[in-house]
Amino acid sequence: VTFQDGTLGIPPVSIDDDTNSVFRNLVALEQCCPYLGSQFTWYVTFLHCIVNTPQDVSILHKRGIVENLLGSEEEVAQLINLLGKEMTINGTNHKFAELFREVNQHCQSRWHKHRARLMRDYFSSPWSTISLVAAVFLLLMTAAQVVLAVLSYNKQ
Repeated sequence: VTFQDGTLGIPPVSIDDDTNSVFRNLVALEQCCPYLGSQFTWYVTFLHCIVNTPQDVSILHKRGIVENLLGSEEEVAQLINLLGKEMTINGTNHKFAELFREVNQHCQSRWHKHRARLMRDYFSSPWSTISLVAAVFLLLMTAAQVVLAVLSYNKQ
């Protein structure tokens, strides 16, 4: 999982009927064999942190991160939350601590807050962006016409 330029890079995952047992077995393997690391355990914990509702699953599905082969988004959210609740991790060596810090710092920035609000409220569709570009173009053309009219008047 990465965070760069305000965008989270999350590896894709398929959720199906076998996911619960496969994930639990992989986590158990990592916890029984410390030399393997705990990348998968951290990934499951991270998913648990960002998925709370079916709407979260829907967003991740639209972005190509979660492939829902289980059925409803409600079932996927429940599965991820169940897996994360029963997870035991070493809190002193938190792999995503730096990632969480970067994301929180990015989200707390006034510039990013205002930019996100502007994009959400006023530029949610491409038509609003096209309208803004057209309005700026017309304003510049009007200003150029005024300048040319003043210059031609001064020559006379």
